[in-house]
Amino acid sequence: MEDPAIAVEVTRHYARIAIATGSLIPTVILELLTCHVMDADPACTELAEWLEAAGLLDLPPQANNHQGADHS
Repeated sequence: MEDPAIAVEVTRHYARIAIATGSLIPTVILELLTCHVMDADPACTELAEWLEAAGLLDLPPQANNHQGADHS
């Protein structure tokens, strides 16, 4: 999926389920989000930071290097 907006919405859907049921977000969904974080998509980065703070995602070190970067 090349559209970051789809990655955000699909990840949010699974995050809601994970929070409500205590289950895990599927790995393929987290990998999709992480790919967009690596491409420095701001919405995906923000969601990934929230998931990481909530304990639902462990970002690889390379992804952390892209977070908060100013791409203006």
